[in-house]
Parts: sequence; structure tokens; C-alpha cells
Amino acid sequence: MQSPDILLFDANSIGYAAMFVPDLAKMNVDGLCTAALHGLPASVFRIMRLFPEATPVLLWDGNAQWRSELYPDYKANRLADPATVQIKEAYKAQGKHLRQLFLRLGLPQIAEPSTEADDVAGLITRNAPADLQILMVSTDSDYVQALAPNISLLNPRTDTLIDLTHIATPDFKDGPFSSPEQYLIAKCLAGDTSDFICGLDNIGLKTGVKILEQHGSLEALWQKADNGATFKSKRIQTIVSTQGREIYLRNRKLMDWRQAIVPDDIKVYGAAADPQAFVDITRQFKLPSGSLGLNFIERSHALGRYERWHQHGRLLRQIMNERIVDRPREPCAQPIKPASRFAFGVR
Repeated sequence: MQSPDILLFDANSIGYAAMFVPDLAKMNVDGLCTAALHGLPASVFRIMRLFPEATPVLLWDGNAQWRSELYPDYKANRLADPATVQIKEAYKAQGKHLRQLFLRLGLPQIAEPSTEADDVAGLITRNAPADLQILMVSTDSDYVQALAPNISLLNPRTDTLIDLTHIATPDFKDGPFSSPEQYLIAKCLAGDTSDFICGLDNIGLKTGVKILEQHGSLEALWQKADNGATFKSKRIQTIVSTQGREIYLRNRKLMDWRQAIVPDDIKVYGAAADPQAFVDITRQFKLPSGSLGLNFIERSHALGRYERWHQHGRLLRQIMNERIVDRPREPCAQPIKPASRFAFGVR
């Protein structure tokens, strides 16, 4: 993998995972759980040290209500267990403090109230120029669908680097897969237990891939059935049935980032680093990252990182809102101009 230009952090997936780390889960200040306030910055700093020349961008989840309207059971499992709800609420209470912490560090962030982080990542990766190297950082396997020659994925929990080469090997979970598209099709057939999206009965990722390789594509299989072909396999009978097709197409709308409903104007948020405000937050929540953050701010200024991050922030906003792939049109002719301070898209 080439050295990345941009790191896209799936902030909520990383922060929420910290809630289940035993040593972190016990931490609190005045009754407020601080597991994510400890875990997420630690993970972000660690990954940034691995790729010091890359621009970090934190992506935050909004509520994609259209998915729940399409499929009322979407993520319903996360509300069924009282203990899970309690953990979710404890994490949610830390959200505004996490965003302020990173804002005071001067890190770019993207947060749209009606858009999930996945959808923003998809919008960026499929519209980004081919020479822009992007490393997505997430524990969510949905990100596999965005892999491309210039797009890779790092699982921060296992430090596994996932790229086009990796998914084509048996080392990749439930693999190999010939392409991200094949992975997505198989997942739409199998469903997604983490998001409580049901799939077709008795069809998992491996079975889905096997059927795709036997018949070339779902469309080819459906065409055979429409032309009168009969199948002994109950799994294939399920796939070609009216209900099976409806479930697959529904799941495709839910899972395929290209079909996501996203706003026309998405902003990248940032501000000039504020060392004192950052230290105040670390002291308020008894975080150990105070001195580390101050050294980070000082070094970033010395190395000119903030100016580069500003440039990339402007570029990302242009990528998201020009959408050359999604809705082809003439690219913006205005050059990306440097600014006197690191602040863009603030509203």
C-alpha cells in the first residue's frame, strides 16, 4: 500500500468499541462514563503516528432515517437489550465532548445529522481522484465495498490492513472474494446481523459467492429462472423466488453506499488548534492525553501539517459536493487557495 494522503476515521465505530474494553469501561468522572473519551483519542493518535504525513478526518454518524423507513427493523437489535441501550446512552453522552476535543486539536471532522459515516466515506472514496491515496479506519466490514486501487481499509482492533489483494485470499474472513462488488452482493444475500438486516434463509457469504461463481451473476440466474429453468437446490429456489429477489433488492438499498440518500451540501468542519481549550477538556475528564496533545499541536504547527489539512479539507468538500462520479458535470475551476488559519466549512 502506498502511504495514504488521507485517513478517514469511522469515529463512532472506534469510540463505541472502547465502551467494551474492561479497563476503560470502569472509568468515569462525576458519574459520566469516559471510556470513549480515553479510547477514541488514543486510537486516533496511534494510527496518526503510523502515518504522520496523512491528513486525519473524523467521520461521525448521523441518523439515516430513510433506512428505518425502508426497513423498520434496521438496527432494532440495539434497542432490544436494556444493557446495550445503557451502554449506547453512556457513549452518546460523551459525543459532544469528543467532537470538541478533536476540534481543539484542529482535526477536520464531518458530521451530517441525516447521514451515516459510512455514506460519507462512500461519497468521498468513489468520487476521489485516482491519485489520492485514502486509508479508511474502521471495524465495520461494510467499508470493504469501497476498496479500490487507491482505497484501503485498516481495522484498528486487529491492525489488519485490507485491500483488493487481501480480500482475494482465503485469509480474508469468509473469503476469498473476486472483488468488492462480489462481497457486497454476497452480503446482501446473507444479511447483516450487526445492523439486524435479515438475509435469505440458509445463505451465508460463502454460499453466496459459490452461487455467484456458478451462475456468473444474480441477473443471469434470475434470467434462467424467468426463461423456465428449474433448480433442485432449495437455496437457489429461494434466490430466484419473488420474495428472495425482494429481500435482496431491499438489502441492496440498505447496504450499497451508492444508493444512499445524502445531502447536496456536506461541509468539513475545523478550526485553528486551541492548546488551552484542549488542556481544559483533558483536565475536566482526567484524560492522560494532555501533554501528548500539546506536543502534537506544537509539532504539527512546526511541520506545516495544519496548512496541509486545510488544503485536504477543501479538497474533500469539493469531492463530496462536485460528485464527479455520482452526477457527472464540469469540475470546479477555482483553485484551492491556502488560508491564514485552519477553519473551513464552519456553520
